[in-house]
Amino acid sequence: MTTTATESRPVSSRARSWTPDRIGDTQVEIALVAAMIGAILLNAWFGRDTAFSSDEVAFFSTTPHLDLQGALEPYNGHLILVPRLVYYALLHLAGPDYLQFRLLAIGAVLLTAGLFFAFARRRVGAMAALALTLPLLFFGSDYQHVISGNGFTIMFTQAAGIGALLALDREDPTGDALACVLLLVAVATYSEGIPFVAGAAVLILLGADRRRRAWVFLVPAVLYAAWFLWAHNRVGGAEESVTLSNLLLFPNWAFNSLASSAASLLGLNYTALGTGWGPPLAILALAALGFRLWQGSVPRFMWAMMAVAGTLWLMGAAAAFPPLRVPDSTRYAYPSAIAVLLVAVEAARGIRIQRRGMAILYLIAAVSLATNIALLRDGSKSQRLHADLSRADLAAVELDGGRLGPHLPVVRLGLGGVLRGSGEGDVATGYLAAVREFGSPAFSLPELRAQGESIRVEADAVLADANGIVLRPTAPPTGRCVSTGKQIGQNFSFQLPEGGAVLRSTGTAAPVLLRRFGSSFTVQAGQLTPGKWMALPVPRDSAPDPWYASTSATPLQICGPPRK
Repeated sequence: MTTTATESRPVSSRARSWTPDRIGDTQVEIALVAAMIGAILLNAWFGRDTAFSSDEVAFFSTTPHLDLQGALEPYNGHLILVPRLVYYALLHLAGPDYLQFRLLAIGAVLLTAGLFFAFARRRVGAMAALALTLPLLFFGSDYQHVISGNGFTIMFTQAAGIGALLALDREDPTGDALACVLLLVAVATYSEGIPFVAGAAVLILLGADRRRRAWVFLVPAVLYAAWFLWAHNRVGGAEESVTLSNLLLFPNWAFNSLASSAASLLGLNYTALGTGWGPPLAILALAALGFRLWQGSVPRFMWAMMAVAGTLWLMGAAAAFPPLRVPDSTRYAYPSAIAVLLVAVEAARGIRIQRRGMAILYLIAAVSLATNIALLRDGSKSQRLHADLSRADLAAVELDGGRLGPHLPVVRLGLGGVLRGSGEGDVATGYLAAVREFGSPAFSLPELRAQGESIRVEADAVLADANGIVLRPTAPPTGRCVSTGKQIGQNFSFQLPEGGAVLRSTGTAAPVLLRRFGSSFTVQAGQLTPGKWMALPVPRDSAPDPWYASTSATPLQICGPPRK
């Protein structure tokens, strides 16, 4: 047995893999284009009515005053120079209309899939490459990045990395120069470009002309290292999200990542029907890889692709943070699937795929497509609900002049933390500045009123939280009061005067609930204690809609606004 790195080059696959009569590479390419058109339509449909994610709100809020240093600042430990510049350009050209960002992400999906097809075709032939590529166009296992605008960051990194591999395949000066540029683009887009730099390094270092070509991976590696050192200990730096001792988890992470990727690529990961296919599939994949290595004559590209996968999973293990950062999280699904497929097509290079094998491959592709489209369908519902709630949150923040309540950071996946981080104190000044310059991504007031009950209730909660609308002990009022009768077993509901009210119950203790845009009393304002005066201040904002209160603490005295 030998496992030396060989210099074998990709060769034409039509001589070794079965294709139907009258089906050539041209017909396969036409089928791929048709699938891409279908992906544009389907992914655009599933992504309808989505909106900025928390990360994109951060980009939006910091764009008005963005300079080169701001674009280079680490974001959750990542260098995202390319996405920051792209969002800067789109916001200045067309404002916060989310359709342009969704189309940007869909374009990146198509680019990634198309480049993977080109890479795989040189190794396993056009027919087999098409079967492997189709699920990547509709990859519902990572629906968040396929149908949402922020998927551009992940997908464009993969596209640049695969493009660099294709350029290195040329093994000429032009290809090397292009590969270096694309690797620079990859690492400047997201940290998941680093595995492609590692793959390029292994590929070149195993070659005979390693000294002449080492600059191809050294330039992006050194520049990224320089940025990393500059960004060290800055807000959002890698030290905040990476724990080096987590590298002990690498074997566990790698196996579970492989298991998750194998299940998603084969369409056996629909959790509603129960899963469990992942670990057996991972064991089979490892066995197949071991058999291929045992055969010897391992090409340099295969070692390089294993370096891509290994580096990706090593980075994932270092940043592990259950339950958010785990191997089967959707946020890691697409890059991990790409890494697995790159290794698979390299391992399959030279294998003649017969008619039965091709039929099985397309059957697997059909199952994968069906499952991943179902996951897109399910995920799109979640994304639309998330978008409505986020836009309601943002609308409430705008109505209240940017004020942020203490509980906002726990809703909408950190939206409050993003707004607070780009503002001053408890006011989202950065977000408001972006709204003034580009327009608002939030619901307008008429749109908010037209939303379903759960969305309007969300806005009520954010407004009450920001304004601190709770009952507080106060001195007896001096203004005019209104007394209500006793309502046994019923809640008494009333409109609060502008600016709030002072309340006193002469009956039993009872909570006071509020509503404004919602139809249900869901905001808890506190408890009325019999005989005690309680102030309920309601600061004014830019919406004319009044607040309403409900309580069973009757008889009740309702007086004018509390003194400031």
